[in-house]
Amino acid sequence: MMGTKNKKTRISQILERSVSTAYANDGTTGVLTSIGKIAAGLSPSSIAIHPNGKFVYVGNSGSNDLSIYTIDGTTGKLTLTGTVAGILGILIHPLGKFGYVGTSIYTIDTTTGALTFAGTTGAGLSPGPSTIHPSGKFAYGVDHNSNTVLMYSIDATTGSLTLIGTIGT
Repeated sequence: MMGTKNKKTRISQILERSVSTAYANDGTTGVLTSIGKIAAGLSPSSIAIHPNGKFVYVGNSGSNDLSIYTIDGTTGKLTLTGTVAGILGILIHPLGKFGYVGTSIYTIDTTTGALTFAGTTGAGLSPGPSTIHPSGKFAYGVDHNSNTVLMYSIDATTGSLTLIGTIGT
């Protein structure tokens, strides 16, 4: 279960079904109350919440796509706004401008949550960045082929990654 920045909505994944459940979180007691089930792709398997708290991205392993939802800031209700084929999950930059999917970079429209392909991260990324430093200046990933941890700087304008070092394991 992951929480949004505004703590009004919590998303619970139900694996091996085509639904996810949204919960409202009472800020005083912490009690979760179901606010409904939402349609998702087949077998929801990953979830990412945009840093602005307005969008949720649910990767669906069974249908091989990513569902994009808006979050109502008052009720916490999720509304499906679209899907992107071939994406099972996304790593979102802390500033919310970029998303990373394997070796692909997407720009994120901070008004609609829509993704636009912006290019690839370059050679040596297998499978791509795994985490981003909270400052948004660095990304880290693993290269399964060479058993190394990869360290990258992130271009704040384009989201592109530049290799700055590796650590062998």
